[in-house]
Amino acid sequence: MQRIAQKIPLIAVGLLVLVASLAGIPAAAQEAATHVILFPFYNENFPQLSAYLDVHDAEGNFVHGLQVADIQILEDTSPVPLDKLEELHPGVQFVIAIAPGPSFDIRDANGISRFDYLLQGIYTWKVEQGQEDDLSMITPWSSEIVHDDEATRIKASLANYQALGDQAFPDLQILSRAIELVSNPTPRPGMERAILFITAPQAAEGVVGLQSMAAQANELGIRIHVWVLAAPEFFDQPDSAPLRAVASQTGGHFFAYSGSEEVPNLEEVLEPLRHVYQLSYTSRLTTSGSHQVTAEVALAGESISSNAQTFDVTLLAPQPILISPPNTIQRAVPSEQGALETGTTVIELMPVEQSLEVMINFPDGYTRPLVRTTLYVDGAIAGENTTAPFEQFTWDLRSYVESGKHVLKVEAVDSLGLSGMSMELPVQVDVSPPERNILAALLRNKFLITGLVVLIAGAVLTLVLILGGKIRPAHPAQVRKPNGTGSKAPSTRPRPKDPVTQPVLIAPIPEAGASRKAQPGLKDRLHLSQLKNPSKPLAYLTPLAEAGEATLPAPLPLDGEETVLGRDPFQATILLDDASVEPVHAILRWEEGSFRLIDNGSVAGTWVNYAQVGPQGVRLEHGDLIYAGRVGFRFNLKNPGRLRKPFVRPYQGPGS
Repeated sequence: MQRIAQKIPLIAVGLLVLVASLAGIPAAAQEAATHVILFPFYNENFPQLSAYLDVHDAEGNFVHGLQVADIQILEDTSPVPLDKLEELHPGVQFVIAIAPGPSFDIRDANGISRFDYLLQGIYTWKVEQGQEDDLSMITPWSSEIVHDDEATRIKASLANYQALGDQAFPDLQILSRAIELVSNPTPRPGMERAILFITAPQAAEGVVGLQSMAAQANELGIRIHVWVLAAPEFFDQPDSAPLRAVASQTGGHFFAYSGSEEVPNLEEVLEPLRHVYQLSYTSRLTTSGSHQVTAEVALAGESISSNAQTFDVTLLAPQPILISPPNTIQRAVPSEQGALETGTTVIELMPVEQSLEVMINFPDGYTRPLVRTTLYVDGAIAGENTTAPFEQFTWDLRSYVESGKHVLKVEAVDSLGLSGMSMELPVQVDVSPPERNILAALLRNKFLITGLVVLIAGAVLTLVLILGGKIRPAHPAQVRKPNGTGSKAPSTRPRPKDPVTQPVLIAPIPEAGASRKAQPGLKDRLHLSQLKNPSKPLAYLTPLAEAGEATLPAPLPLDGEETVLGRDPFQATILLDDASVEPVHAILRWEEGSFRLIDNGSVAGTWVNYAQVGPQGVRLEHGDLIYAGRVGFRFNLKNPGRLRKPFVRPYQGPGS
């Protein structure tokens, strides 16, 4: 009775732990429903996330043939469709852990222990060819087999193992070591992990530690199959409940063996664990922090949720960087050689565009697709990419015709909608004036060039006609019309100093019997016009005929009180088109019944009867010979009256 009383507190503790463990088991597990396990996510390629998903039915068989439409991801309760679902066959990482006890050494009438019968059932384990499992075995008082790929070595080690159950007391050290071993990285991604825990009944004081290990295994996705070697009456006692709970909580099987039951085939235990699904989807998260993800699987018209996986992510906007932008861009008219080589007819400032390259960094370490990059110049959009390549821009420079500094920056928007802006970079655009390039200026003024060519050609043709005698030069004297028209452009011939010293052209005498060739008269060539046609002019200026003239030019009437002789069409009354004549060369005034000729300070001088006229002037008489520079006239009064007698000055030689 005393020993029973001592066990009552231990039994009570066991019952409390059993109730607590059963309360923590999901309803689906308690009802032996479909078991869905979602493994931790790989987020190195965010926003592309991937994870492994294990789906087993109520009998523990792997559910094959799931499609993308059968699974939906809940990302912080927001549904997200899968991008890809693939069924893999990576094998299983499997550990056999043996915790012997006195119940192992119970023998029948033939002297065969309960453990020996169990081993005989294990020996039937046959692994099919092509399976790539990772196998281990740990037992007390013997060497371990760790991460082996041959099931035959595991079976051979079991055959040589002596349980010595009568000398052992079962504890949880073996299970703890098995959890540690199966938690190592798997040889291949997606391998499921499982432990076969062969044990004697555990003491009540070890129940609390057992549940802690079960929680750890459940968190790591490790299935624990529990095989208990005990008498049949143990199976219905409360002491067996914690071991049952461990198997149920981790998705494993519980098997109680008294020596007469059929031992499960290990291959049937392991085969469902060799398969797994790999899923991937595009995350829609746009905020940093901790996020929770679950998977919902549609089977037979029902939606079954997996366990939740939590992962942390830090999201930062992309950072665009302009690579080696130019500090200065020089725009100018291209050289003559360049213009001729390109055959350009309309010259533009060059260059017309500038290539820019951008590097996009993701400070959070998650490289993701871009949806837009935009180039800004002085705050205005100068280029935009909505398709690849996103890292290149072409800056149009044709609108920059004046020198100035411009600010460049680039914006990048990623697939999550996060937007980042580069630093502002100043670029100096220097524009050289187009007029500095003569060829460019000429080509831009092609109509002016065409006019100049036509003008030069006309001048050359006129010169050829004059030299060939087809055209005779006009007499320089011409009367200006009242409105100032009828003038010619001034001649560019050098001014003579003295008309007396100039050669006198003598008209040739035609040969006898020869017919004189009709030449245009001086009047026809000068197109003379007069200020008005008075009915009673006071006097006339008759231009002196040139050599070869057939007829004398018409006299020019003097009917005003003042007549101006000169080359300026706006000031002269009688316009003299000769380089020896000043703009206002001389003035004829009617004074006290006669005309006075006054020189206006001309260089070539004004002459009357070959005597130079001073600023005080000379009174003219009928028949006087007048020269304004090289242009000569005969002064004739309308009513000459009495003529002046000619005066001849005798010649005085040198030294006289």
